[in-house]
Amino acid sequence: MSDNVTAIKGFADLFSPDSDAFTHMEAVARETFSRYGFTELRTPILERTELFCRGIGTETDVVQKEMYTFPDRKGRSLTLRPEATAGVMRAYIESGRSGDAVTKLFTIGPMFRYERPQKGRLREFVQCDIDILGDESPNAEVELIDVTARALLGIGFTGFTVNINDRRILRGMLESMGFAADTLDSVCITFDKMDKIGAEGVKAELTEKQLPEAA
Repeated sequence: MSDNVTAIKGFADLFSPDSDAFTHMEAVARETFSRYGFTELRTPILERTELFCRGIGTETDVVQKEMYTFPDRKGRSLTLRPEATAGVMRAYIESGRSGDAVTKLFTIGPMFRYERPQKGRLREFVQCDIDILGDESPNAEVELIDVTARALLGIGFTGFTVNINDRRILRGMLESMGFAADTLDSVCITFDKMDKIGAEGVKAELTEKQLPEAA
């Protein structure tokens, strides 16, 4: 079979029973989120590139290396969405709902990242995202964790662990170590790579950014 009629590397066709499993997981997630007052938002697969540069941060590997970006016929830079949150926030603000009371949304859909395909990791994947907007209290975070856990249990996952990370705690620790407040966003981006590049990799990247060696 010639290359022009084969699937693109990193993308996959899903036949039954795999397609049935996806349908089941999405149905359980939708039912669970709806039961707890979340409504579905569907956003476009294509967005303006600058939306993700603002939302994810221009220094991240996602922006620099992993986004499918191209110009349209009018010369505008467009990107296949690499994650859901930026589009959700764009839709929320553009719709004028940001002045409303608390808004509970969920979205389920395909995302795209140009990364090395490997077992269990493709260039097209489905992200399921839930958000509570307009509520700054810890109660919102607790509800998001609770409802997510209920959805996972409904799908059939058991014995999983929820790890909680609070960027405010990390920023406080970093400042106490000697990093200046105006460098913390950049430092946190590097720290987020710990699982991928290890402690030595993090140290090397921080050194490359010319941050204080003592810190």
